[in-house]
Amino acid sequence: MKQTLSSEGSGVEARPAGPSVALQFGGKRVACPICGETDFAARKVMLNTRKLTFFNLDFLNKTATIYRCLRCSHLLWFED
Repeated sequence: MKQTLSSEGSGVEARPAGPSVALQFGGKRVACPICGETDFAARKVMLNTRKLTFFNLDFLNKTATIYRCLRCSHLLWFED
């Protein structure tokens, strides 16, 4: 039996208090692939690897920017 999760009508809103970011790619505004929202919250993260962490060289790891949809909290990852 297949189950479907739905947040409609739950009254829970995922919008944070901070500023929102509008993504654009190729001159077009990016929308969330799940709910269609066009506003996101951005955050930088490190893409840690075992080898560099073992040698305490985490600062050499690549970084990525995560954009979280303000409506459904779906994450979009982009490597810097």
